[in-house]
Amino acid sequence: MPVSSRALQKQEEENWLKKIKVLICDDSRIMRKLISNVVEADERIEVVGQAENGVDCLEKIVQFQPDVVTLDLNMPVMDGLTVLRESKVRGLNTTFLVVSSLAKKDAQITIDALTEGAIDFILKPSQAFNIA
Repeated sequence: MPVSSRALQKQEEENWLKKIKVLICDDSRIMRKLISNVVEADERIEVVGQAENGVDCLEKIVQFQPDVVTLDLNMPVMDGLTVLRESKVRGLNTTFLVVSSLAKKDAQITIDALTEGAIDFILKPSQAFNIA
């Protein structure tokens, strides 16, 4: 049965209004708060959770089903590269954006993260805010 143009229009409107769900993963409470504040400044984005290490991150991906995960690379318990590898093994369907003080252009860890599935990287602004 063909979908009516009104039903299709309603579906498109609902998709347009749907917020992008983001999970913030960083071992620093200050950085989680800072990243959350920046992300939530856009009304189209909702922070659905925060994780303080890689194990916590993988659990919260399953729990919250985020569209995007901001991912630190250097964390205790499980690092970001392992999170990227594990997410593939587990078939977790999310997008990873690396936000790390280690993520610099041409740095091997950045190349590894991109190879493992991260879509891009952002250098943490720790030096700009004097919070390292």
